[in-house]
Amino acid sequence: MGLRYSSNNDKQAELPPSATALANSCGTAPGVALRVGSCQVFCLPGVPAEMRAMFDAAVAPWIAAHLTRGAVARRTIKLFGIGEGEADRVLSDLLAEDEAADCVRSLHFRTHFPENHVIVVARAAGEAVVAKARADAAVEALEAEVCRRLERFVFDREGRSFAESLLVLLRGAGARVAVAESCTGGLVADLLTGAAGSSAVFDLGVVAYADRIKRELLGVPEALLAEHGAVSQACAEAMARGVRERARADFGVAITGVAGPGGGSLGKPVGTVHIAVADARGVAHLRRRLPYDRARNKLGAAYVALWLLRARLRGEPCGGDGDDPCGGRWA
Repeated sequence: MGLRYSSNNDKQAELPPSATALANSCGTAPGVALRVGSCQVFCLPGVPAEMRAMFDAAVAPWIAAHLTRGAVARRTIKLFGIGEGEADRVLSDLLAEDEAADCVRSLHFRTHFPENHVIVVARAAGEAVVAKARADAAVEALEAEVCRRLERFVFDREGRSFAESLLVLLRGAGARVAVAESCTGGLVADLLTGAAGSSAVFDLGVVAYADRIKRELLGVPEALLAEHGAVSQACAEAMARGVRERARADFGVAITGVAGPGGGSLGKPVGTVHIAVADARGVAHLRRRLPYDRARNKLGAAYVALWLLRARLRGEPCGGDGDDPCGGRWA
């Protein structure tokens, strides 16, 4: 590859006395394993990909071999449309009357904008097989109650991404989708096609930034743009219908708006987005005002569009300006 060795890498070969080097399958810096008194210590690289690979290859097997008593079960519930603080409030009383000390449950929260994840954990003491059964039962019961309370915000419990969970619904419905985007610049299409198997459901993506492209490629009438402007319900609905018709898809998704930081006006302030989903039944529309920076406004708008598509697929009420999972703050 033409790479030259640099002598400042020599220090990566140094080890403390009695330590063992851990092979790095993703980089050059090895990890270190050593005993310090009664403790087993592992030192891993800070690069996430290297750390994860080394943990899976060396640390996790050691834990499984040496910590044989007790068991831990965990589930991750992925949410969209609710902030961490509100989720915590809704679930705050769940652990008030917990089981006996031989099985301790806990809830943890992690924000991955614009998603929020609830990690459900149960730790059971005792012999491994019995403890595992107890921990599994406890975590399943707690997971079910969390999902019951937060049902309208839950999009996954199986470790899938937001787009992957949507692809499951699209494949199950035998449906195909096309996307027309303005302010998100292709982000909806990128999210969908980032999931393996998207070719089975995704037909077309158009980034129609200029009004001329909206007219010529999507068939948005010039008179409509003159009367309502590009950032409007009328334009979003016309874009959704146009991309669906041109792709001959089951669903057409469209976004137009003002991502910021400039470009807003009194009637259409920064963060205003209009999102529409067209299908054989008609068109559903959402108007939202997102309060973030440009990057997060774009990502938030893309998620709202996919959530609206999800609601349409599931036959759930959607559209309008009312209270729904697409309407709140997520961070």
